Amino acid sequence: MESKIEEEIIIQEILPRLPIKSLFRFKLVSKKWLNLITHDPLFLAHHSHKGPSRTNITSPSYFSCKSELFFSTDDCYQFKWCKPNFLTGVMDDVMGSTNGLVYGVCSGYRKIFICNPITKHTVYVPNPEKQLTLSLACNPCNPSTGFTIVNPIFLREENDGTHNVDVFQFRVYSSKMGEWRESENASAFRVPRRCLKFRMCQAVYTGRKKVYWSLMRHILWFDIEEDVAGLVECPDHGNFVRPDEDGSFTEIGECDGAVSYSCMTRNGNIEIWLLIEKDNEFEWAKKHTVRLQRIIEEKWNVVSEICNGLNIKKGKNVAVALANRHHVKPLPYSGGEVLWFLIKTLNDLHKVLSFNLRTQELKLINEDGTIEPPLYPFMPTLLPCPT
Repeated sequence: MESKIEEEIIIQEILPRLPIKSLFRFKLVSKKWLNLITHDPLFLAHHSHKGPSRTNITSPSYFSCKSELFFSTDDCYQFKWCKPNFLTGVMDDVMGSTNGLVYGVCSGYRKIFICNPITKHTVYVPNPEKQLTLSLACNPCNPSTGFTIVNPIFLREENDGTHNVDVFQFRVYSSKMGEWRESENASAFRVPRRCLKFRMCQAVYTGRKKVYWSLMRHILWFDIEEDVAGLVECPDHGNFVRPDEDGSFTEIGECDGAVSYSCMTRNGNIEIWLLIEKDNEFEWAKKHTVRLQRIIEEKWNVVSEICNGLNIKKGKNVAVALANRHHVKPLPYSGGEVLWFLIKTLNDLHKVLSFNLRTQELKLINEDGTIEPPLYPFMPTLLPCPT
């Protein structure tokens, strides 16, 4: 006897639990499935935020804009992104990602784009001042709230009586208002002199009302509802190796509604911290500490070729040598059991490695070194961009 699964079960129970890569193929089954997968709002919301696939496909994943590649701990979930026609060159104009949406500036810098690279849905914002420092705050689950773009702009240098400081103002674009405005309450915000190169840092939106930027030794935040800004000192104590000036790496990400901060210590440890906030009061809490030296010793077969290419031999100072020569960088942490980090080779190729905290498995993701930084934490979604 032949058995047949009812179409209702397929649509309501099976399809929403499939990974996005599989759904791409199933668009070809019929026009009905194409319509459902591409346009049905209830299906998209269910798939992106409720089904078991949400955990499987987004824990964790990253987007390499220059390599036009998505990848995660799931080997099956690595695929190329066919970039939109309005992006040219090597995609230097991608600024970051928020809640599964990629944003940046179009050629000529007169327009800002917000794009869902999975569905190709794109919206545009005028950029009359050719602004290059952007942060996107939006929630595709609730399109009615629209989106907000925040742009910190350098005004001048001042002396506060003790030190030289840089003075910034904030410009804000609201899709509800449809225009740019200057922030009133944080129109002249001061930060330590030359502690920030905004173009080199990815901004982070945690899903609440603040956006954040990494300032090397500080975290700058801006409240998009109250138009106030603040500065939080990183949990340094002089023990961290700071990122170099190549602009290829970010330190901060989003983890369970909080800002995560990934760093290397001078003795070769990877530390993950969370910035806990309540009523504009902030406190750092350590989430993970991973001894890189122990991992390397136990998994030397995974990293031996990389280290030998850097003239670093197996021994007690491998992790320290990698850290202090700026060859190893932890990636922003987005939660889950896996930590990610890069090792930069002498020919400027970047090897991406993942370490599972539970199983202690160290894995080399790209043998050929084709994944280019910057790498942005990414949450695939089938929901359209808010407007």
